[in-house]
Amino acid sequence: MVKQLAIVGIAVSLLLSSAAPFAAELVLQAGVQQFDGSQDKGPQQDGSDGTLELSGSSPSFGLVLYNNIDTKQRHWLGAGFDYYELESMALKGFRAIDYQWRFSERFYTGAYIGAASLDSGYPQNGYYFGASLGAFVWQDKLSLKAELRRGEGLARDKLPDEQDGSVQPDLFLDFNSLALQLGWHF
Repeated sequence: MVKQLAIVGIAVSLLLSSAAPFAAELVLQAGVQQFDGSQDKGPQQDGSDGTLELSGSSPSFGLVLYNNIDTKQRHWLGAGFDYYELESMALKGFRAIDYQWRFSERFYTGAYIGAASLDSGYPQNGYYFGASLGAFVWQDKLSLKAELRRGEGLARDKLPDEQDGSVQPDLFLDFNSLALQLGWHF
């Protein structure tokens, strides 16, 4: 909990330190994503390796708050939140540090790092990072971007089985995702 508060504190302090007053920008995002991943349950009693392959597509939603960190308004730093599903399991991604570089009036690229939590009955938590390439398609308000995402080491500890007293093994999930999103910049 203390580490989470420290990450939030760092993100907020970076957002408040601006090169230009009132340069913050809120971005609401919605789109679709295609994902592929594997969930490792460890060796099974039947001798199988316990790996479950995941793949599919789902809607994707996000909210990011950026702050301009230079006087030319080319470099933006922010924090945000993503929500989507992997095989009907809700994934919440927190972007602790989200950097965006606007290399022309129309095009931008970016990268982020943070943490993700997958609700597979019990939370699985791990690392979350990605990179994007986007373009403003209508003025400076509407953007379209493609984003590669990676969740790594989303882990759930061993759990006692309530039915027979046995222990369910640790779960580990890694996934890759390609998202196509529209964003509205306030």
